[in-house]
Amino acid sequence: MKTIVFTGPESTGKSWLAGYMAGFFNTTWLPEYLREYYDKYGISRRDMREVAKRQILHENALLKHNQYPVLFFDTNIISLKVYHQYYYNEEPIWFDEYFDPSVYSQYILLDTDVPWIADPQRDSPKVREELFPLFEKELKELQVPYTLIGGDYQNRLERSKEVIQQIIK
Repeated sequence: MKTIVFTGPESTGKSWLAGYMAGFFNTTWLPEYLREYYDKYGISRRDMREVAKRQILHENALLKHNQYPVLFFDTNIISLKVYHQYYYNEEPIWFDEYFDPSVYSQYILLDTDVPWIADPQRDSPKVREELFPLFEKELKELQVPYTLIGGDYQNRLERSKEVIQQIIK
């Protein structure tokens, strides 16, 4: 089984692509748990470990009961690590406890070259631009396989399909 993680800053199309690809490849996907948690409780520094723990629990449950050859994740705890570093200016002590790079086959890092769309959980286009290099740096430092995809939404869709088809052959 292959697992594909869509990652990158806010408002780059991660959720949309994860859902679309799950339908296209006749499989399933896991939404970003942070959004669900934020809607219920808000978020603070002390919540980050719990959000990471729950994200991993959701991933493990999906992986355990999976019958599909490929699964899609709308981010994983790498995003939580990047956000933690950016907003709290410190390394999250919980990251190494929860992160297992062998679980994820490929990351698709989405660039910020599409219009930013506001929602109650998003900060600003400026923050998105500041976060992008942090995501790319983190992927490089963790030495995980990733493909950078940018361009308009149609290009993101087509390039993602190409990358995923190469991975699942």
